[in-house]
Amino acid sequence: MRKIIFLLTLILTSLLVIGNENLPKKISKISLTPGNYSLIVKKINSDEVWQKNSDQSFNFASVNKILTSIIAFDLLGPEFQFKTKFFTNGEIKEGVLEGDLIIKGEGNPVFSYNDLEQVLRFLQLKGITSIDGDVLLDYSYFDDQQFKLIDQDAYRAYNVFPSPLIIEAGAIGLDFFLTEKELLIQHNPAIKNIKLINNIKVTAESCRDWKSKLTYGASFENNLLNINLSGSFSEKCQNKSIYLNLINQSEYFALIFQEVWSSLGGNISGVIQKKTKESDLDQLDLIYEHHSEPLNQLVFEMNKYSLNLFSRNLALIAMREGSQLSPNEFNTNLFYSQWLQEKNINAESFYLENGAGLSRESYATTQFFLDVLDYIHKSKYSSEIKSSMPIVGIDGTLKTIFKDELFSGSSHIKTGSLKDVYAFAGFLISEKNEEYIIILVTNKENYESSVAFFKDMLKYFYKN
Repeated sequence: MRKIIFLLTLILTSLLVIGNENLPKKISKISLTPGNYSLIVKKINSDEVWQKNSDQSFNFASVNKILTSIIAFDLLGPEFQFKTKFFTNGEIKEGVLEGDLIIKGEGNPVFSYNDLEQVLRFLQLKGITSIDGDVLLDYSYFDDQQFKLIDQDAYRAYNVFPSPLIIEAGAIGLDFFLTEKELLIQHNPAIKNIKLINNIKVTAESCRDWKSKLTYGASFENNLLNINLSGSFSEKCQNKSIYLNLINQSEYFALIFQEVWSSLGGNISGVIQKKTKESDLDQLDLIYEHHSEPLNQLVFEMNKYSLNLFSRNLALIAMREGSQLSPNEFNTNLFYSQWLQEKNINAESFYLENGAGLSRESYATTQFFLDVLDYIHKSKYSSEIKSSMPIVGIDGTLKTIFKDELFSGSSHIKTGSLKDVYAFAGFLISEKNEEYIIILVTNKENYESSVAFFKDMLKYFYKN
C-alpha cells in the first residue's frame, strides 16, 4: 500500500512541476549561462508549473516593488492618502503670523511645487501675508537614520534618500535641447535661485549611454544653487532629460518655499530651516492639512515607472502605521518577513534592504515571487496591483520593448534592473485566454540576452 501511495505521489509531482534541462531550449535559442538565471511559469487555475533553477537565490532589484505594493494595500488600504501638515505656535493679527510656521511631512513622495503653491495660497486666504517668525521643517515622522548609496554616482536621482518631508521627489530635472548652434539646457522646477553653468561639449560620438558622459557639480550658498555641467553630449542625441540629486532635501524645500512665498507677495522675517527642537505638535494649531491622491491611483506611477523614492517612503510609512516596528530601513527585512509569515508565504529564501529593491544585498528566488504573485492574484487588491504594472509594448518601463510583437498588450510585467541584474515578473494572458504567472531573473548576464530570452518566453507561453 505504501509503495502504491509513493508511486502515485511521484506521478502527481511530475504532472505538477515541469522542470528539466530541455525547457530553456524549447523556449528560446538564446543561450544563458547555467546558474546565472532562473525562470518559473504557472498556469493560473491549474497545477501546471514550468521551472528552472527556481530554488536558487538572485537579486530581483525593482521587482520587489510588487511586494511593497501588496503590503501597503493590505496595511494602509487603497484609499490611503499621504499627508503634509502645517502648524503654527502663534496668532494671526492684521495679516501677520506672529510666530513660527511648522511644516510636518508624513512621507508624501509626490508633494510638488504646485502642491506647495496651493497650500500657501490657502494660507493667504486665511489672512497670512507675512510670517514674523521662522518656517520650521519637521522630519520626525521617520527615524533619524543613515542611508547608503547604491553606487558612487551620488548625483543620480535614484540615490535620493527616503524622507518624510520632500518636494519634487528630491530631484532637479535637466532638459537638453540641441539646436543647430548650441546645446540649450533648462532646469525644472524653473525657479530663479538655480543657476546653470554649461561647459558641455557637443560631439559626433554615439548617443549610447549618454548619461555616463556627463559630469555634475553643485554648490549651495547665499540661497543660490549653482549647478556645474561638463563632459560631452552627442549631436545624435537630440532632446534628452535627466533628474539629479544635487542638494540637501531641507535646503531644496527651503529654496522652493522662498520662491513660491515671494512670488505670492509674502514676507518672512526669520529663516527656513530644519526643526531641531522637540515639541508636541498636538498642542499647536493645525492650520492646514494637505492630502495626496489615494494610494490606488498613485501606485500606478510607482510601478509603471519604477519610482525608487516613492516605494522606499511607502515601505517606511506602512512600517510606521501597520506594525510595532520603528520606521527605519534597518527594520525592512524584519517587517516584510513578519507580514509574509502572517500570509503563510515562505520567506526563508528572501532578504530585502529597502522597499524599492535598490540594493546589491537583497535576494529571493523565483519560487518566492511565484508565491507572492499567486497571493496577489487571489487577493481583493488583484485588479489594482496588476493594472499598476507596465503593459508590455504599451506603457511604463516596457513602452518601447516588444512593441511590435504579437503578444504586445497581453501582459502586465514588473521589471527590475541594476548593473548585471535583469528581472521580469507578472501576468500573461495567452492567445487562448489562459492566464499565467511568468517570472525570469538573470544575474551576470547582459541586457540584450536577458531581454531576448524573456521575449521568447512571452512568445512561447502566449502561443502554447
